[in-house]
Amino acid sequence: MFQSIILWFGLARFGFDTTLIRDLAAIREKPIGDETQRLVSSTFYASFLVLIVLAVSIFSMSHIFGNEFDFTVDKNILFKNTFTIVFVIFAFQFLGSSLESLFYSRDMFYRRNIICVVRNIFQFALIIGVYSLNKLNLIGLAVIVMVAACLEFIALLLVARKIWGFFPSVKSFDLNVIKKMVRPSSGYFVISIAGLVIFRSDNFLIAAFLSVEEVAVYAISYYLLDYTMRFIWNFGELLSPRLSACYYNNQISELRSIFWKMNLVTVSLALIGGLAIYFLGFWFLKVWVSEANFVPLNVLRVFAFTLFFQCVTKACAVFIKAIGKHQPIAWFSCLEAVLKIGISIILAQNYGMLGIALGTLIA
Repeated sequence: MFQSIILWFGLARFGFDTTLIRDLAAIREKPIGDETQRLVSSTFYASFLVLIVLAVSIFSMSHIFGNEFDFTVDKNILFKNTFTIVFVIFAFQFLGSSLESLFYSRDMFYRRNIICVVRNIFQFALIIGVYSLNKLNLIGLAVIVMVAACLEFIALLLVARKIWGFFPSVKSFDLNVIKKMVRPSSGYFVISIAGLVIFRSDNFLIAAFLSVEEVAVYAISYYLLDYTMRFIWNFGELLSPRLSACYYNNQISELRSIFWKMNLVTVSLALIGGLAIYFLGFWFLKVWVSEANFVPLNVLRVFAFTLFFQCVTKACAVFIKAIGKHQPIAWFSCLEAVLKIGISIILAQNYGMLGIALGTLIA
């Protein structure tokens, strides 16, 4: 539940990270200079200011969360303490977004991923070690993740400094850069809201209309869809900077070629992934978490169809966002989000989890 809530805080980027990647990709053939320094430093320190406002706003209303989900008094205290630590984790990730954009735009995201892998190994080893000593609780788990997030952020800073000699500078902050990014970012912001509603609202719907306990059962099975889908999405997402560079440098024939190859790979992988979940998802979850801890078979089958349609849609959306023609997508995403919530609520009354899964597919 903490992770579901924290994901929504990411909206505070207001779409600037997507605009930053696009703008950095357009000048990526040039050496790191004043223009790159201004773009990244401006968004980095703007993020820091937003983070302060966000922290004040959230913690002044933190009591609402516990009351909304009818936690008992002892769980409410645990919620608030853990929530504070989880917010600090979010803060490191939020600030790191501008640095990640620099890696991403220059086709060096693999370096960021290496840092991420090392963090995960460190985090996993620490969790298992503390758990084996019978000392692990919810607060301890959150602290371990926070330490790992802090080290990852420091590593991003150090690697960016080593590769490009880059470090976010307050002197390079330029308000005009932020102003120019507002208009395109607003469209990306709307798409981000819609995306969270479409893909990240199920836990809230289940908590509200079914039960909080069923959130865990649904979430475990949803991981199978989510991770497979996002793995396939990566093939398009990683080409986004290259698409932007081709478009803004008027390399139209190469742009078309990349688009069709990206679609071919995405559709092929989506078909394989969908069939794997449809026929093997039940077996995989049974081995992983036992039959008592995942959703009915029909829900998994709905996930399989959802995977295919969302992957095909995503490939086209990546292309359109990369060339900055994303305003129509923003409106259609809003329509899809409204349909998803409406249909899910209606179907949840009679079909429970299946109804909520169908809401995503139908929309």
